[in-house]
Amino acid sequence: MKMTLELTLNMLTIRNSTKKLWLLNLPSKIKITIWKISWNFLSTRVNMLLRKLTNTTIYPRCGVGIENMDHLFRECPVSISVWKELSCQAFLQENHLEFVQWLTWVFLKNSAP
Repeated sequence: MKMTLELTLNMLTIRNSTKKLWLLNLPSKIKITIWKISWNFLSTRVNMLLRKLTNTTIYPRCGVGIENMDHLFRECPVSISVWKELSCQAFLQENHLEFVQWLTWVFLKNSAP
């Protein structure tokens, strides 16, 4: 499982290794989500605006910020409360990292023995 996690983490930073991702022993939902994150293909309001599928970037759940991956996972008050409920608010302190680097860091911290 640790080897699988390490390969998964590599997928977040190495976009040309798509074939390796699909060979991993992970649920399809996880593989697809990792692939979407690594290519910035999540259906955020920011991405939908670029494709002219919406006319606003405001995240409807909180109404506070623009809906991008940083906001969804790190900045949204709803996400912050989830991190706190999981006793993982320390992950929010690494806000100087780019999103993919931060997510990789979170996975590495959670995979430590």
